[in-house]
Amino acid sequence: MRNPGLEQAYVQGAKGISQNAGTPELFYGWGLNETQEGNYQQAITLHNKALILDSEFAPAYLARGYALLRLGNENAAILNAKMASQLYEKQENEQGKEFADSFVKNIESVQEARRKGTGNPGLDNIVRGVASLALQFLLKGGM
Repeated sequence: MRNPGLEQAYVQGAKGISQNAGTPELFYGWGLNETQEGNYQQAITLHNKALILDSEFAPAYLARGYALLRLGNENAAILNAKMASQLYEKQENEQGKEFADSFVKNIESVQEARRKGTGNPGLDNIVRGVASLALQFLLKGGM
């Protein structure tokens, strides 16, 4: 049996993890674990810690945007995805930029349809589907 190093250990539900107890990548990874479990508020807290350590860590912005969307905060989700897009562009990560831009575009399309009175549950399902694709991108190492 393989013995993982301490940097790979994660105790689900652990409280008070010190800011210097890990790297941005570790906090981000822990945040993705929480997202998969549906613990979106805890995921946001962990992504925040990753971003405190590295304010240009694009995947954490996109992942935080996904969690915010799942909590119903579409506008904050858009802002986070736009920041991820800018950073992915700066870092010359075209795939990351495309995912972030698609995430924003789809949320904005649904918001516009709602404003015009043409929104429907089907559109909301499309946004959730696109958001899920963004999550899959992040889970597959979309850095």
